[in-house]
Amino acid sequence: MTGGPDPGYSTFVKRGQLFKTRVLLTGVFTIRLVPIILPFLALLAALTLPDVKSAVRTTFRSLFAPIAWPARTAGLIFHKATTSVDSGSLFSPDPSELSPEALLVQIQNLNAQLEDLKKLSHLYQQLGEPLRRISRIVPVTSGPVDQRQTITLNTSGLTGLRNNAPVHHPLGFVGRIDSVGAGSARVLLITDPSSKITGRFVRYQPRPDGGIDILRLDIRPPLLEGATDRMIARAIPAAEIRNVLKLGDIVELDDDRFPIPALKGLRVGVVTGIDLPPTDAGFARIEVKPTVDLVSLREVLVVIPPAGS
Repeated sequence: MTGGPDPGYSTFVKRGQLFKTRVLLTGVFTIRLVPIILPFLALLAALTLPDVKSAVRTTFRSLFAPIAWPARTAGLIFHKATTSVDSGSLFSPDPSELSPEALLVQIQNLNAQLEDLKKLSHLYQQLGEPLRRISRIVPVTSGPVDQRQTITLNTSGLTGLRNNAPVHHPLGFVGRIDSVGAGSARVLLITDPSSKITGRFVRYQPRPDGGIDILRLDIRPPLLEGATDRMIARAIPAAEIRNVLKLGDIVELDDDRFPIPALKGLRVGVVTGIDLPPTDAGFARIEVKPTVDLVSLREVLVVIPPAGS
């Protein structure tokens, strides 16, 4: 019997070589296909993913960061070319595409913002030269979230900033610097549950000539504790409050932890609630609303005294 190659073994070897060749070709094809697939996926994301802040979207963006900008640009061009623009939309980028009514609304909004800026500028001038000289205007990058009443400031290029530095606004006191980082700082607002400041009660009394007299009320200085959207004063005997304090009276800053004379008398809030016990033996509960809208702040003033002062 003459020996020779086993046909079954030869077939097995050929199949193995064919499988190996297919694997190599598939790998090469996949590697060459990646530069084509990735831009397509990024383009698909630019056209379909909603503009929301989610963990999935953030992860997706980080994966395709090198090609995100050109792909998104191409997607926007494609979207603009294939989508009709509503000429009455207030979000149209071209003013010439707006209807007269929508354009009038935009003009009115801009005029309202300009008036607000004028009022803030006027109030800023009324702060007084000593306080303006030691205050720096700092933009707000993020507002308060949930129960934690803090805001974040962009402090790039700002020197001399320290913890516990007072933060205020032309309309009143805002809070203090809670922490300082690289290019940013966190402000603890007066409405934060961990905030405690001391003030004094005053009443603005209009005069016949149009002026205003500031009357200091004979009530012990209140300790104001933050309560998320307001402040609460509790440790004041009811006998001192009854028939003396009224709704609409003002609380001004009078806190020894901020030993800057220019800060004393800065408005903190307005009395919006007075809860008295049945007798004078107990303590009153007083609610105070901040004079500053802390939720919509865009800029604040941070006190940075000159070096050596």
